[in-house]
Amino acid sequence: MGKDQIEQKYKVIIKPSIARQLLHKGNPIFDIKPHKDDKNRTVFVFKINEKFWNNLSELKKTKNNNS
Repeated sequence: MGKDQIEQKYKVIIKPSIARQLLHKGNPIFDIKPHKDDKNRTVFVFKINEKFWNNLSELKKTKNNNS
């Protein structure tokens, strides 16, 4: 089974501000890990579901409208 055939179940969010907004919208953080390239930074792992994608899409639209 190829990598692209495996359904993605989790999404890593690098920006704390985005992770915070997703959390406030009711998306629980699945895990917190150190950043691969910078051990002083943290990444936030969210479980993917329809609510997560809708909220992330909303945040991207808001960011694009404010730019």
